Amino acid sequence: MITLVRIALKEHWCPEKIADPEFRMNPPGTPVEIISSSMRMGRSYCKGREWAIPMPTAIRLGREIGYDYSHMSSVWICEHLLEMD
Repeated sequence: MITLVRIALKEHWCPEKIADPEFRMNPPGTPVEIISSSMRMGRSYCKGREWAIPMPTAIRLGREIGYDYSHMSSVWICEHLLEMD
């Protein structure tokens, strides 16, 4: 199932992501589709919950910040970057 959420305010992001000088993210409020049934426990940085982003959505979001996700097989986003209801 696809769920529409938004990028959270930077104050809610993982401290490790904020500290990473190479980390780029779309502006807060940017709509993001996640695959809600894909939830898993994080495998990097914060170890919180994370969800897969459909590849067309990931490619669009990447283009907006100058990153090419088209070579990847999957893209995941952690709960701290998302504003969820």
